[in-house]
Amino acid sequence: MQPEVEWLEPTGLEDALTIRAERPDATPIAGGTFIGILINQGLLFPTALLSLQRVGELHAIDSADDGLVVGAMTRHRAVERSPLVLQGWPALAETFSLVASPRVRHQATVGGVLADADYASDPPAMFAALGATVIVRSVRG
Repeated sequence: MQPEVEWLEPTGLEDALTIRAERPDATPIAGGTFIGILINQGLLFPTALLSLQRVGELHAIDSADDGLVVGAMTRHRAVERSPLVLQGWPALAETFSLVASPRVRHQATVGGVLADADYASDPPAMFAALGATVIVRSVRG
């Protein structure tokens, strides 16, 4: 029998970063579509899950200078349907609209699809084609 998994649920980015630094055993979880598969297939045995669901700063889609900022917790469906994305980056919206099914797109996140690093996944390739930059943070900066 697998031991019970501890559920950690910070409400702010700084709190999430602090917990991650203090608990390197905690597996970050965004939408859970990929992590759930790994756990169900017996390939991942986390002792703690660090849910990012309530970290509001990571859910944004905003314009910045002449670009676009998409938070790690932004759902695929939000990117697909965002008026800002549709207006300025229609190829990005189209790419996200082609991922799996609407049910998956309502759950899967931008951060999750990037962390998954699946060579056959279209969103990371589109981000690369658009010259996107990923910003990664820790308690050290």
